[in-house]
Amino acid sequence: MLLSLLTPITRTVSTSSRRFFSARRVNPQMSSESLSLIQKRKHANFRVINVSGFKTDLMEIPSHDPALHVLFIPGNPGVISFYTDFLELLYESLGGTASVTGKPFNSTALSHEPRNWESGRLFSLQEQIDHKIRKQAPDARLEVEREGHTHAFSCSEAGSVWVAQHVSSLIKSYIQTAKSYQSRM
Repeated sequence: MLLSLLTPITRTVSTSSRRFFSARRVNPQMSSESLSLIQKRKHANFRVINVSGFKTDLMEIPSHDPALHVLFIPGNPGVISFYTDFLELLYESLGGTASVTGKPFNSTALSHEPRNWESGRLFSLQEQIDHKIRKQAPDARLEVEREGHTHAFSCSEAGSVWVAQHVSSLIKSYIQTAKSYQSRM
């Protein structure tokens, strides 16, 4: 009954292993490009994994043939499920050419699963980046972009669209610069 009251504003997506709410309110001033991103987006996969003996959340949107991989690590409090809209929109803004992964800042971030509180071990951002590179891409060329807060605007779906488009334009610009540099050599 409560769900029927919320239907115009929210939509519940449920699978056997996850459940989340996604805003479906549309601002009439949004561009048609932004609206099409909201309507056709590929959904992120959410799972809890074991990283060096510690449970951590992971949100992934794999690309069939990725040209690059984007690793998103949110700041405090690091609840990755909060960034579902943003990561899905970033994937779509990059045209599906990049795999996108979101991982919390630390292994003891808030989660739906019990954590490793008894160990008391927290990992720094640099430790997490180093671990990820060693395990998944030891020979990869690395470019780290650290962005600051984007205010409360990014918490809305319209804000997620804007931030995703901004970040994807930075990534596309970097790729173009790297290609032109390589062609001159």
